[in-house]
Amino acid sequence: MAKSAKRKAHDARKREREFQEVLERDGWKPMPVTRFDYIADLLKRMIPEMEAIPEEFFYGGQGNPYVQRTIEWFYQGTDKSRFRAKEGIDAGTAFGHLGALLASFDLKHEHKIAGVAYLMSQWFDLV
Repeated sequence: MAKSAKRKAHDARKREREFQEVLERDGWKPMPVTRFDYIADLLKRMIPEMEAIPEEFFYGGQGNPYVQRTIEWFYQGTDKSRFRAKEGIDAGTAFGHLGALLASFDLKHEHKIAGVAYLMSQWFDLV
């Protein structure tokens, strides 16, 4: 069993290195999320820092359609047919990335909503 835990820790470190390489190379792009990522504290690195998120994506910006969709998704779930992935974005990967952030208990609620709304605006057009 200890070998399995060591392997998981090694895999988590490898995924974090890969994530940092992608972030440095491509900027904020969606990445596949595994169940272990929830535990590995990687999610905090999968969202922009609060200071880097434009003001219109915080709760005061509820007139922002991406904030509205994020709040709707958080409280009621979402219909994925109401989104169209932008060019170069894999919709399934992006939904997994955003869903993992919304499900996280490690992020403060305000950061979670603003960050997901911001990333959503970068990756999807609303239909």
